[in-house]
Amino acid sequence: MQQLDEPRSLLPPHPAAATAAAAAATAAAATAAAAAATAPAATAAAAAVAAREETEEETEKKETEEETEKRETGGERKEGDRRGDRKEGDRRREKGRRQKKRERKETEEETERKEREEETEKKETEEETEKKEREEETEEETERKEREEETETKEREEETEKKEREEETEEEAPENTSKQTTKERGGEETVEGDSKRMEKRQKRRQKKETVERDSRKRQQRRQQRRQGKETEEGDRGRRQKKETVEGDRRRRQSEETAERRQQRRQQRRQQRRQSKETAEETAEETVEGDSRGDSRGDSKGDSKGDSKGDSKGDSGRRQQGRHQRRQQRRQQRRQWKETAEETAKETVEGDSEGDSQRRQSEETEEGDSKGDSGRRQRKETARETVEGDRGRRQQGRQCKETAEETAEETAEETAKETAKETAEETAKETAKETARETARETAKETAKETVEGDSKGDSGRRQQRRQWKKTVYGCYFCCLPQG
Repeated sequence: MQQLDEPRSLLPPHPAAATAAAAAATAAAATAAAAAATAPAATAAAAAVAAREETEEETEKKETEEETEKRETGGERKEGDRRGDRKEGDRRREKGRRQKKRERKETEEETERKEREEETEKKETEEETEKKEREEETEEETERKEREEETETKEREEETEKKEREEETEEEAPENTSKQTTKERGGEETVEGDSKRMEKRQKRRQKKETVERDSRKRQQRRQQRRQGKETEEGDRGRRQKKETVEGDRRRRQSEETAERRQQRRQQRRQQRRQSKETAEETAEETVEGDSRGDSRGDSKGDSKGDSKGDSKGDSGRRQQGRHQRRQQRRQQRRQWKETAEETAKETVEGDSEGDSQRRQSEETEEGDSKGDSGRRQRKETARETVEGDRGRRQQGRQCKETAEETAEETAEETAKETAKETAEETAKETAKETARETARETAKETAKETVEGDSKGDSGRRQQRRQWKKTVYGCYFCCLPQG
């Protein structure tokens, strides 16, 4: 009986006592939260410089604690949970500040880039205008010089022709007066004078033709320069038009890129907000459903066990096994909940992530219900075996020791593996693998815990157990029914 009484000390309190304890713990937590909310207010009033920042931080912390307490179904909050909530809130705020800083930096860079482009375009336009003005001035100066040279040349030619005509007139006048007197001398001198005049006229004609030819050449050069200027202006106009079109296209592209970047940022914020809401709703529903399922299953199992069980400690052992399994399930569900929340806050997948988490919670509830039904079936099978009570106690003691060791190892391994796999795998894979492993381990542990006993074993009991197995099943190596 001493060995039967020892496990009873580990049993959970009566449901009414548990409810009262949960209400008292909730009231204490609310009182502590209220005291924690009023203390920073007094500190903020005293520190006038940091009042605004401390008030905002305290408000955010209080909201975080209230949301976390709403998700908790009962029990007193641990200091580690509060510290984890504070760290999570600080991490979210730091992430928000980094996001705002990144967006502000991107906006400033975009503005600076646009200003640089505008300054470059303005500078290029000014340089092009100055170059064009210099070219026009050079061309005007060249044409003016050519016109002046042409005018001077023409004046010199006219002056030369006038002088030659005057000389020719002076030479012809003496000849006409002395023509009568010199007639007898013969026509030799007259022929000589005519030949000289013809040579002078020929020279003047050649010089005039040379001047006209030079003038035509200068006109042709001016015409060519004008045509080249017009061609260059046309090319410049086409280049400017092309550059304008290219600049408009680049500006449109930059504006579209900035708009797409802004849309992506908005979508990421929306997805993070939706994922957070979905994770919170899923966690609340999971916790509520688990608490209801535990309370209903425990009450039904207790009533059936008390009515059908024997009077030698089976009820206490069953209750203790249920208590241990319930604690393990709650620990695992708490780990799944924390994993789901962290994954939902860090992911950018959106609604698909929320759907996977909902499917995960449904599969978890379904696995729990199947596990409960299997355990009930195996309990009923074990109750129907009325022979071999000592053998059952011996096997129960061994199963209890094995179950305790397995529970400790499973808890440690599950915590370590979950922490490692969460950083490497997605929430969906982690949930499915954890659910499958938990279902298998729970089925194995439940099969071993259905016939727990509390007496010491020795060689005689082991012999009786083998003899009992041989009598019932006809084999030395058969196991108890597995449900």
